[in-house]
Amino acid sequence: SLFSQAQKFKAGYTVRLFYSSVKNQTLLLNGGDEKISKNKEMELWILKKNRWSKIKSPTTPPLRNGYAATMDDKGYIFLYGGQINRNDSTVFYNDFWRWDGKDWTKLTQDYNPGNRMYSLMAYDNSKSALYMFGGLVNERESNDTWMYKSGQWEKMELPISPEKRLPGALLYDERRKKIYLYGGLT
Repeated sequence: SLFSQAQKFKAGYTVRLFYSSVKNQTLLLNGGDEKISKNKEMELWILKKNRWSKIKSPTTPPLRNGYAATMDDKGYIFLYGGQINRNDSTVFYNDFWRWDGKDWTKLTQDYNPGNRMYSLMAYDNSKSALYMFGGLVNERESNDTWMYKSGQWEKMELPISPEKRLPGALLYDERRKKIYLYGGLT
């Protein structure tokens, strides 16, 4: 079964599962923490014929947990931020990465949402835009919303914003052309 194969890898703190209808693939992005995880880097796994296989790539984002991630309509995975405990200190990330099916690319950014973890991310196919909500920003809860489109981050100025929350889920509904936010502790 699918779940018996999951024993091949040791899941980290933050695991994201993706399905690409374009590529007919199921992918799993596995993060972790240096103190607990055996992982030394982010791991990407693919499910083929009911078996998980680790994908090897020339470039890999540094190991982390609490990252935000989503997949776009082309099957690209985007990863932002997170944190890692290293040598009795915490390192927060504000880097942004894209998996194109073969390799990870660190995307350059002059302006970005800053150091954050436990943010929620979804991709809006109708607008070709990625949205990120809240999380811990510089160790404080936030309810800001950011949009990434055409290679640029933009902080959204919304008339109404949901309450701050950790964690939760953000989902794009293709039929209704809307993004939904669900759950989390406020």
